[in-house]
Amino acid sequence: MKKILMLLGCMAVCCAMFVGCDNGGGIATDGPFGKLPQIFDTGYQKAMELREKGFSLTNTEEADKMAEELLALKDQIDKDVEAEKAVLQDKELTTEVAEGIPFKLEGQAKIVKVADLDRVDLECAGELTEGGDLSKADEFDYTKLVVVAYDKEGKPIHAGGSFKYDVSTYKAKGTWAYEAGVKGKMEYAARLENYNYKQWANFGKLVIMSKSSEAYKQAVEQLKNAEKAQEELEKAADEKAAEKK
Repeated sequence: MKKILMLLGCMAVCCAMFVGCDNGGGIATDGPFGKLPQIFDTGYQKAMELREKGFSLTNTEEADKMAEELLALKDQIDKDVEAEKAVLQDKELTTEVAEGIPFKLEGQAKIVKVADLDRVDLECAGELTEGGDLSKADEFDYTKLVVVAYDKEGKPIHAGGSFKYDVSTYKAKGTWAYEAGVKGKMEYAARLENYNYKQWANFGKLVIMSKSSEAYKQAVEQLKNAEKAQEELEKAADEKAAEKK
């Protein structure tokens, strides 16, 4: 019994990213994230199947067999993700700068690394076109630059990132102030989660904006609500599976 409980614990960790999602049949693979959303969904389907079986385990033999299936699932996902790395490398994503943000793009954001199934690192070069004072709340603050990803319907998918300036171009007017002309890049780690992976398959654009903007605050609120709804689905799925035990 101890071995069975340990296996269920491992499954909970391994399947956490998949639990509670709906069947994602027909997920597009022609977007900048390629087959990653589809791989995510395939993993979910199998993970849910194994999870349901896990609640009815009665002996160590069954636990051993399920452990093998779980490892096979992980190995297959790893192989599929590895195959996508070269395909997605340097792919460009439509990128915009929100109105009023003094940041000039030097090209579109590009995928620089597929770190894992749930993380894709992107970069976008640019230049600050306006200076500011980091000690004054009413002036532009480049440290508050952030990226928000939207799907084609205009719904937020994920938010994050920050601006990393090139030291050789940094022009300081004082301890806290800086001048226009500072170059650097927006660094952003796109995360595929159980509540947003389908949206990545329907990716629309990245928008660079300020954390102080209403657009950012609204996006964060919508993402929190989506995550909360997903947590409720996960809880319901667990309760349903436990009842069948």
